[in-house]
Amino acid sequence: MTFNTNITLHDLPTNLPHKQPISPFTSLVRYVLNYKQLSYTTEWRLWSDLQATAKSLGVEPTGVLADGSPRYTVPFIIDRTGDGYAVIVSDSVKIIEYLEKTYPDPERPIIGPSPAVQHLARMPIDRFFNSFVVQLVLPAVYDLVLEEDKIAFFNRVSSYFKDLPQDRPEKGFQGVAIMEGSVEFIKLIEEGEENLRGIAASLGSQQLFGGDRPVFVDFVLLAYLNCIRRTRPDVWKYFAKVDEGRFQKAVDSGEEFGKLL
Repeated sequence: MTFNTNITLHDLPTNLPHKQPISPFTSLVRYVLNYKQLSYTTEWRLWSDLQATAKSLGVEPTGVLADGSPRYTVPFIIDRTGDGYAVIVSDSVKIIEYLEKTYPDPERPIIGPSPAVQHLARMPIDRFFNSFVVQLVLPAVYDLVLEEDKIAFFNRVSSYFKDLPQDRPEKGFQGVAIMEGSVEFIKLIEEGEENLRGIAASLGSQQLFGGDRPVFVDFVLLAYLNCIRRTRPDVWKYFAKVDEGRFQKAVDSGEEFGKLL
């Protein structure tokens, strides 16, 4: 089924080639847009103006900051496909639910007849990523955000690190970043490998949770894997070998869904 859509996906650029984004949450939405073959464009936002821009556009906040003010995040989309009005949706899961409801495609179902089952299947995938995202991924993201945006990113995430001085954003995460070969690094890698083996066991002989076609949970896993691959190649080389390279194959086969538009 083909729809002539006019959707804008708001995302954060990096200093990687083609501004390659690394947020697993914006990637999740991008994969679904590409898979459903919905026309869209990308509009780049900065950490430094995300709060003000999202608020001015009427985006719904996705949480609350430490000071009690609304917390705005990417992704959010603006869908101007309808005549005379725009639909604004924030939060990756809500966006995908909106896309599924508004642009149904029986040949490419994403969520399926039982959303609760797929969200339950997501839990071990989230557990895998959450076991190391703060310690291993966030410090690496600092090096990949645009130079003019580094301080804004630091201020947004530095509170996750209790031993990090808050008054030196220009120095980034020096002193708290966990390097390859350290005791902490090895422990986190081993835990991540164990979690991946559990996911592999759930898949069995299938490459995809959806069988012959990807579904919501497959895109969640792909988004996390690609985030690791781009932010921490030294971490990815360990995970890529788990279960005889199963997850490297998953990333390779999912390349078509990550194209930038």
